[in-house]
Amino acid sequence: MPFFNNAEQVYSTMQALFEHLRHETPNPVDTLVSSRLNILITLSDPEAHININGRKRPVEVKYGTTNGRADLEISMTADQLHQILLDEYSIKTGFANGELKVRGPVWKTLAFADIFIQGRTYYPEVLREQGLG
Repeated sequence: MPFFNNAEQVYSTMQALFEHLRHETPNPVDTLVSSRLNILITLSDPEAHININGRKRPVEVKYGTTNGRADLEISMTADQLHQILLDEYSIKTGFANGELKVRGPVWKTLAFADIFIQGRTYYPEVLREQGLG
């Protein structure tokens, strides 16, 4: 059974996580501006879309389907994202074995890594706040 029941639960959890990250110094979300990337994360089970536009400051995060072209597209299950943020699933292994799909300049995913790394600090707290942990 999937951890998240629906897309709204994914969105509220990720929105709360990004809010925590935006209060960090330096802000790992705004560091994406240096990469100039527009990133689309497509999740399945449940289906959800997170668009992170790092082309301008402040970085804009949108939830749900959006128009526009992404420079980097990452596809995974919502459970894989959940496990990455709990540090129970290796991003490198996921890319290597093809479970995580990437379209675009893979080397630029390093600019995005800080969000996952610092997100792990807050994720358990966010789950508790959302009544999920």
